[in-house]
Parts: sequence; structure tokens; C-alpha cells
Amino acid sequence: MNKNNIFLAVGQISLAVSILLSHFIAWITSIQFVNENVGWAAGQNGILYTVNGGKKWAYQLANVEGIFVDIYFTDQTHGWAVYFSGDIYKYRAL
Repeated sequence: MNKNNIFLAVGQISLAVSILLSHFIAWITSIQFVNENVGWAAGQNGILYTVNGGKKWAYQLANVEGIFVDIYFTDQTHGWAVYFSGDIYKYRAL
């Protein structure tokens, strides 16, 4: 597996999402897009986001000890992330 890609299995289709970061999340547990451009990827060490359909990614939250196991966003400004301990973090953009 190329370390610069995230692979998401959708049925029998594999979708590669390029990540242009020098350090990225090693283990992705959840990916969600709220539209064709805006999305988040969560997993080991933090949460990434993209605003251009996955062409470039940046950290929303980095250097977290542990794993985010799931994310859910209702739109670009409201979302939740579930930490491995069961804690739920709410995201709201200003």
C-alpha cells in the first residue's frame, strides 16, 4: 500500500484518496464527505479534512494519543468524533 493514499472499499470498488502530507494518520477508521468537496478522515493520531475532494488534506486535530473510531458530520459546520474510549467530541465551526 502506498503511504500517500487512503483506500476506502465501497462494495467492489476501491477508491484511492491522495493525502499530500509528510506525516499522516497511519490507520484510518472512518471517512465521511458531506458533499463532493468537503470531507474528514479519522483514525490513529487525529482527524484530517479536505475542501477539494481529497486532492489535499490537512490536520483538523493532530498528535492525539489513541484512535478516533468514527466520525459523523451533518454539514460543513457540525460534526461528532468518537474516541476509542467512548468519549464523543462535538465539532462546530464558528
